[in-house]
Amino acid sequence: MAENDTDTVEGAVKALEAKLGVPVGFLEGLKDEDDWSFVIKAHAFLEAAITHLLVAYTDKPALGDIFAQLELSNNRTGKIAFAEALDAINEDERRFTRAFSEIRNTLVHNVKNVGFSFAKHLEGRDTQQRGNFVKAFSYFTDEASFPYDGKTLVTADFVREQPKKAVWFCVMVFAGVLNEKAGLVKLEAEVVAKREELASLSKLLGKTKTQEKGDT
Repeated sequence: MAENDTDTVEGAVKALEAKLGVPVGFLEGLKDEDDWSFVIKAHAFLEAAITHLLVAYTDKPALGDIFAQLELSNNRTGKIAFAEALDAINEDERRFTRAFSEIRNTLVHNVKNVGFSFAKHLEGRDTQQRGNFVKAFSYFTDEASFPYDGKTLVTADFVREQPKKAVWFCVMVFAGVLNEKAGLVKLEAEVVAKREELASLSKLLGKTKTQEKGDT
């Protein structure tokens, strides 16, 4: 999340929050929540955001309630499976979403995990698992390092040392991306509809002119 991108990301996130009917600034405030609450609330937000994306891509608002009932990351029947089939999200976005869902599912199914912390979670992982964590939650940047708070930070080190903030960055960026994708596909649908309308009008005018010639 480069410093010069922050305003754009935050603006897109606020727009999405308004569309989903949650208080503007909801995701911003989650960075101050405890880790357990952050995961549960951020995951719920992303579920709603991906439902919004699927409705936009299918152009079927009536399917919204059906999409909302689907699990987020089920590989065959979840929201992500539909989004992948529609080519609505890419591999990095799927990897992040599935990794985040795995953590959320662990927390929500056992109340003993209410004291969850990302730091302890990473401590309990082996080398390969920590590597997978870093790969999944480096989604917020395509670079090996990134500028933040006046410094240049190594991405992998940042994810390991500040995992919650890294995950929050991912959630913010992904939410902004989802808003933009839904907006673009809606715009494309409107353009197609307008072209079809103009094409129909053109045919109608052509028939009218032909009739006028026949009457003269």
